[in-house]
Amino acid sequence: MNNDSTRRSVIKGVFASALALAATPLWAEIEDEQQKADHFWSIYLSGNDPGLRRHPNREAEAALQAIAAPLYKSSTRSNLKWRIGLLSVDPQDINAYAMGGGVIMINDALLKVCTGETDLATVIGHEIGHIEHRHSIKRMYSTEVLSRYGINPNMDRAVVAEALRRKLHLLVADKVIYQSYKRLWEYEADAFAVRVLNNSGYDPALGPVFFETLMNLYPGRDDIATCLVNTHPENHDRIARMRALAKGYARGASRRDSAHYRKLIELTA
Repeated sequence: MNNDSTRRSVIKGVFASALALAATPLWAEIEDEQQKADHFWSIYLSGNDPGLRRHPNREAEAALQAIAAPLYKSSTRSNLKWRIGLLSVDPQDINAYAMGGGVIMINDALLKVCTGETDLATVIGHEIGHIEHRHSIKRMYSTEVLSRYGINPNMDRAVVAEALRRKLHLLVADKVIYQSYKRLWEYEADAFAVRVLNNSGYDPALGPVFFETLMNLYPGRDDIATCLVNTHPENHDRIARMRALAKGYARGASRRDSAHYRKLIELTA
């Protein structure tokens, strides 16, 4: 078989794998997802992992949990044990994480760029959206498919880029799965965040404000090392989509910053 035939065969395999990924029943993995979430949460509570620094102020953590509690109601996954933790990180590490199984982590650095409680609710709603759509489970499937074609999503992107230069079919795999699917997941999570804002009494039109803040902090960069990593959609596109979605909701009274939010900001300043 010549190189062109081999390449076409690999590309066909990648597309077939991608389609299988989209159609595969994922429900059997939910129990494992919950077990991993419980394990991760126990590590967080223990404070024994230097890479997972629990914020020392328990009042701040409790205030964050009080803000997040009503937001979970927008999820259909009521069987999950929803939990949110607060991490003490470098001031530049503006980030948040959905660990799957109902566990969310917020870096304290992110709080410093929030313009109000709606910003924080947007971020939490976005992470709830990842869990609602079972993206952690789907990520396991995509990682498995990618590994079959020589791509490790956990590799440094420079290393992956070098591999792509050497093998054209890996570029196809990267575009089809690693980038395309994960970008779709971000759009799904953004849409869910807008719904969470509306359901919880916040103004959904303010959903994009957090991302606008990031654009102002990092002008000209759509690949900043925050919640907008390389596989995430560009800020401009994300903002436009969220604005369009917000127009579908009736404008009502906008929820103001709560006492819990004011305490959280004060205790993490």
